Amino acid sequence: MEKQRDIELINALLNNKENECLEFKGNNTDPKVIGKLCSALSNSARILNKDHAYILWGVSDDGRIIGTNFNPNDENITKFKLSQALNPSIHCDFRLVTHQDSNIVILEIPATTIAPIEFNGTAYVRIGSATPKLSDHLDKMRILMKNLQTYTWEQEVAKQFLTADEVLSYLACEVYFKLISQTPPQNIDEKLQYLEKDNIVKKDIGNKWNILNLGALLLANNLNDFGVSIARKGVRFTAYNGDNKAEVVSHRKEGSRGYAIALEGLVTYINDLLPNSETIGEVYRQTNAPFPKIAIREIIANALIHQDMTITGAGPQVELFNNRLEVTNPGKSLNDIDRIIDLPPRSRNEGLAGLMRRMDFARSKEVAWIRLFIA
Repeated sequence: MEKQRDIELINALLNNKENECLEFKGNNTDPKVIGKLCSALSNSARILNKDHAYILWGVSDDGRIIGTNFNPNDENITKFKLSQALNPSIHCDFRLVTHQDSNIVILEIPATTIAPIEFNGTAYVRIGSATPKLSDHLDKMRILMKNLQTYTWEQEVAKQFLTADEVLSYLACEVYFKLISQTPPQNIDEKLQYLEKDNIVKKDIGNKWNILNLGALLLANNLNDFGVSIARKGVRFTAYNGDNKAEVVSHRKEGSRGYAIALEGLVTYINDLLPNSETIGEVYRQTNAPFPKIAIREIIANALIHQDMTITGAGPQVELFNNRLEVTNPGKSLNDIDRIIDLPPRSRNEGLAGLMRRMDFARSKEVAWIRLFIA
């Protein structure tokens, strides 16, 4: 699958001339040249809001395939050495492909997401096919910094180069249409148009599709299909036979499905474990839970929405003790905890928040607090 995509990618790139996100090389493997290009191309990709930029070895300046003897495993140009020279470090992926009986090396460079990428302490940028210092082009610097501020983890690619049928097999699309109160189209292309409009998928090369992080996190039939990083963002639930974590674990549940699929079931599961009490009224017995179901749902939904997705290896946790229920998520609150009620709401994940509101999983801050207090 990856080789097929690489061939499609080469064909698509060869339809372009060298530009801000594309460089052709024959056999030039000077590590300093490669390092400067990685800095410039990564920065320029973010300026143009592209996911990646590319260097192709084995292609002439005018876009003809000429082949290369460049070995991407050369000890002088290892990924490790390259990542050490780039700051912040980025994952640059070298791939050797045989195309039209010639060897071509692809270097796929991700757009920066944190700060301008520097090579040996200097940030570069692309101006056409030239690679000057970023500091000499303040207009480009301003655009770069603006785009970095609006970058969202939700729009990164979770799984790429999928057929339409594969997209629908990975995502619970029927759940999506039900939750947005929309009759599912019969035509598969129309279904994908809805998903694309909500930034759940986006088009890839070769008439294929990519599933974005937002789509995987909300609608995955199995989060493990999207790698460890996303799988670990599933909600983990643990119940203890006591008031602290030293007590015996009585129940454990590892979330493996997207939030939109799993949330209602998790809330019901937790609610069923709560020790209910009964009071006798004038006519009827009344069952009282220590925590109203609506409050549990509201708090967990907000923990999902406001987590810091850029923290790897961590996800939301719900822990039930005999005397309390704790809900935690990765990251610090964007607002001062002491002012969390009266300060204007701030969200890291606007796309997730907006879609979960449309699906009726979340409310505006004011409505959420009212629901919690009433509950």
